[in-house]
Amino acid sequence: MRILRKKENILILGLLIFLAAFFTILAGLKFANYRASVSEGTVFDHLVFYASGHGQTGSVKCFGDVRVTPTEYYAFLPSFADNDGISVTFENRDHIVLTNADGTEKKISSGDKLPEITIDEQYTVAFCDKNGEVREKGNLIFKKSKDIAAAYITTASGSLDHIHAEKGNSEGGKLKIIEADGELNYSGRFDSLRGHGNSTWLQDKRPYQITLHKESPILGMNSAKKWIMLANALDASLMRNAVAYDMADSIMPGYSPELRYAEVYINGEYRGLYQFVEKAEVGRNRVNITDLESENDKMNRIPAESAEKVTTTGEDGSEQVGVKLEVQPEDITGGYLIEHDYGPKYAAEATKFTTKRGEKYVLRSPAYSSVDEVGYIADVFQKIEDRAYSGEDMSDLIDMTSFADKYVFEEFLKNEGAGVTSSYFYKDSDNINSLVYAGPIWDYDQTMGNTFYPSLNDPETLDFCTNHSENTYIFYELWKNHESFREEAKRFYKEEIRPYVESLLNGGLEDYFEAVENDDDMNSYRWGLECGAEEKDVETIRGFLTRRIAFLDKVWLSEGNLCIVRFEIPDQDKSQYVGVAAGESISIMPNFGKSDDPTIWKDKETGEIVDEKTVINKDMVLIKKD
Repeated sequence: MRILRKKENILILGLLIFLAAFFTILAGLKFANYRASVSEGTVFDHLVFYASGHGQTGSVKCFGDVRVTPTEYYAFLPSFADNDGISVTFENRDHIVLTNADGTEKKISSGDKLPEITIDEQYTVAFCDKNGEVREKGNLIFKKSKDIAAAYITTASGSLDHIHAEKGNSEGGKLKIIEADGELNYSGRFDSLRGHGNSTWLQDKRPYQITLHKESPILGMNSAKKWIMLANALDASLMRNAVAYDMADSIMPGYSPELRYAEVYINGEYRGLYQFVEKAEVGRNRVNITDLESENDKMNRIPAESAEKVTTTGEDGSEQVGVKLEVQPEDITGGYLIEHDYGPKYAAEATKFTTKRGEKYVLRSPAYSSVDEVGYIADVFQKIEDRAYSGEDMSDLIDMTSFADKYVFEEFLKNEGAGVTSSYFYKDSDNINSLVYAGPIWDYDQTMGNTFYPSLNDPETLDFCTNHSENTYIFYELWKNHESFREEAKRFYKEEIRPYVESLLNGGLEDYFEAVENDDDMNSYRWGLECGAEEKDVETIRGFLTRRIAFLDKVWLSEGNLCIVRFEIPDQDKSQYVGVAAGESISIMPNFGKSDDPTIWKDKETGEIVDEKTVINKDMVLIKKD
């Protein structure tokens, strides 16, 4: 019996040893998996800060910059947060130990409030088990903006995956905007958050359009439902749009969109410094003209977007695309909001038209115009084009002042898409006003020396809106053939643009830079950008504006001092026009070849080579040297 009990004890002991070994191995594997997950950043991914201040609270997920080794972690705090009002939550850890720069340690459990934090100081965060053993740790820096509103967006799914999968995808959710002083600016539902832009949509930091559930004022701007969130991913200064929009609002007649800065958090994740901008659309607080689109919708049972599309092409190359509506209003003379567009952007739109000279226009409102409506407004624009080229009187067709002012605004800033894309026009009903107006302005991140085209960054030439990959000639033809256009263009520059820009150069630019600088480089750290790039780019803007004024004074305010050079584009039935001061050279010649095999130009009349050193003293046509 004792022998049997002894064997049983040995078996039990062996089983216990086996189980102990098994659970030790299991724990080791679990810890290994834990450390592997930590090395991938998942421990810090669950670290969430709750920033409180002035009676408001917003969540901020910890951000790990995996582009540096070892990974650096950041907490990007909103302006309204108090430094001693930060609490923290985390998962599957017993506690963390927060160590500041002088070595002071603080044990913190999930849900605890942090001790008062110091902005821009590097802390160490150690994740510990119940025994106090450090399982993983990393460095953490708190950043905080100053005097900037915070916009908190929560999507219904809690993710941006669906929205980012395709630009047309959208999702509803909730929006809360908190001013820097803690005042609640907006809180409510939104019906749609979707992608915006074209080349900008391809950037890491993406722009969006948000549609609120009902019209509301936000950030001091007038009530509306739709707002654009500009990311400014292609503008290191983050301020070119702000400078341009404020300028237009101050000196241009008619409606110009307003914008405001805000730090944006989506589902608790900091997404960067954005600008909320009024959308270019028909509305009582936007382009305030007859809403023909609403009239179409009221009269038709079938949604216009579901109606059959009809395309008509002419032998002269013109095109009209409209939809078959059951009924349309008796008066189809307005209002229309039209955008000049190009290439694949034009091709993707629903209702549109192309003139016989190849100018492409999209109907933004009504977005689904009837066949007759497209035919009507296309005929109006064809008349405008014909008279621009012929030099005939246009006073019964267009508001010449708005066309000239728009041209000067685009020309002065050297807008990359000037006249070609994001270029708007509008027309009200004839019962109110029969003229077509140019405007509102839109999209100025690629201006003031910040474009993809080196020749367009030269502040000492004119371009007449012909320097894009696809051209528009309407403004050049107006300049060439209509004295009233030239007179208004020069007046607008002298009396409006020039004084305003001088005020920018005499201190106004610093106000914009201060607004961006208040971001505390949070946008730069979030997107892996060079810190201080904004300040460098402000100097690019300053230098551009200074040289631009000096050049335009010479060619516009001194009569007879402008030479126009026409570049016939190789293998294409179009041209590019460049204006240069007489006696000067074109410092950056257009290049339609490869960088290592640039286009060589020659005078079409004399055959002489013309390059960056050639002094220009006459109007001329240049062709590519064979």
